[in-house]
Amino acid sequence: MICHKPFILTIGDVPKPFETTASLAIARFLDSKLLKISCDQHPNDFLSELKNRNEEIVQLVGDAAICNSYGGSWLEVLGYWRQPLILLASPGASGDIPGTVSAHVSLCRELSVSLVGIIQLGGIWDSQKRALDCLPWCGFIPEDLLKEGFIWEKANFDEVFLLEDLSMNLKKIISLLSVG
Repeated sequence: MICHKPFILTIGDVPKPFETTASLAIARFLDSKLLKISCDQHPNDFLSELKNRNEEIVQLVGDAAICNSYGGSWLEVLGYWRQPLILLASPGASGDIPGTVSAHVSLCRELSVSLVGIIQLGGIWDSQKRALDCLPWCGFIPEDLLKEGFIWEKANFDEVFLLEDLSMNLKKIISLLSVG
């Protein structure tokens, strides 16, 4: 592992403002800056440069599972370099989590990606359903907190509790991944 800071990848149909706000929040939780990188960029070249820069969390923009002209995908390379990855996903209109989330988790396992877990963006958090789907959930960011213009410092007690819980989960899992 060259970097203990995770990469962030959004899966499925997540509104761009939610994706941006959530990625900035994660960077804030982990006392880092956020760097956006296109999945069109060659991952090996980027990761070679990243060795000298350990202060940034990288948000991958695009399809990290697609095989590019260099013969591999970002997910393959993240697995090879043992880089931690956080997945962001929103529930569908029915409230259910799309199957693409399970597919990405399976692909991460197959490619030996150090998956930190999944963060649900918006929708209703149903902890019983999340436990039954056997996916590695880290937590939830409510829709109100993802809206553009939200001032994090003005969050109410319940919102702060949710964010602190998510932040502690992320830090704990990343710490365990960096040791193992």
